[in-house]
Amino acid sequence: MKSNIPEEEKLNSIVSDLEKIVQKSFNQLSKVGLGIMVMIEELFKSWKRLLAWSIIGGLLGAISLLVTPRKYESNLILKTHIDANEQLFNDVDYLNSLISSSRYDRLSTILGINEENAKKITSIEVSSAASITERLSSLDKVYSKLDSALKQNLVVEDLLEDDKYTFTNKFKVSIYATDPFIFENIESNLISFLERVPELNRLRKNQLQIIQTQKDLYTQEIQNLDSLKKILNRVMLEQTKQKESSEMTINMGKSGDSELINPLSVYNQVNTYAERIVGLEERIPLYEKCYFIVSHLNETGQKSGFGGLMRAIIGAIVFGFIGIIATLSRNKTT
Repeated sequence: MKSNIPEEEKLNSIVSDLEKIVQKSFNQLSKVGLGIMVMIEELFKSWKRLLAWSIIGGLLGAISLLVTPRKYESNLILKTHIDANEQLFNDVDYLNSLISSSRYDRLSTILGINEENAKKITSIEVSSAASITERLSSLDKVYSKLDSALKQNLVVEDLLEDDKYTFTNKFKVSIYATDPFIFENIESNLISFLERVPELNRLRKNQLQIIQTQKDLYTQEIQNLDSLKKILNRVMLEQTKQKESSEMTINMGKSGDSELINPLSVYNQVNTYAERIVGLEERIPLYEKCYFIVSHLNETGQKSGFGGLMRAIIGAIVFGFIGIIATLSRNKTT
């Protein structure tokens, strides 16, 4: 019968090693726990100092309003129906350059406010206000005209993510100021400044002229069809008397050839032209100005950024944390 002593010795060695590891881990955890308890005890002993740090931080946070006053925001949503995107960004950059260079006299003239109020404007920003549906609709107009080889190399998701301004014609103009009551009389003068560009107005007038020409063409077609309707009505009355078919042969055009005309198709064509005229009339107001206002500026700005209370809380937390580190570091060195 073979002896199991070597196996027992090996097993005892493994158990002994495990006991040492557990004991070592327990000792380490005990030291960590003891250290935490000591740290907590030291912090409790220094609560007055920590409170002082927090109070100082809170006061500094509140006082920071004197250095960087709270901002107020008012937004204007604009929609362009001509290629005005680049010009809009350039105009806003120009206004920001006036702010950064402290040329408040020029800024006040553009916005129609006094120079004192112009100094309260801190910045103007432009961002896309188009929804994903609107951007996809704009992208589809371009995408549908591409050849199949180019379409295969385009990833629509990446294109929409990387370029947020190309496939949109709706923008949010955000004005930031330190006074919530200076936005009341800015909008009309700001729009006048943006509308001043001759090239944009030329594009706008061209589009308006095209729409008006299309409308006049459809109106003339309706008048021609109305004249034809009168003739058809007269012929139909004659045919009714003669109990003939509702279809008739009428001499149309210069060739003198006869064409078979259904009166119902004439009425349907009139309705089609009328619907197109309505659609064109709905588009006309969009081109009365270079920028169509979707949403106006709020006369009273909305709060933007942290106010005095939140700054005080953040300052108290930050300085309290600094106080904790300073207290523990001092006790460690002593």
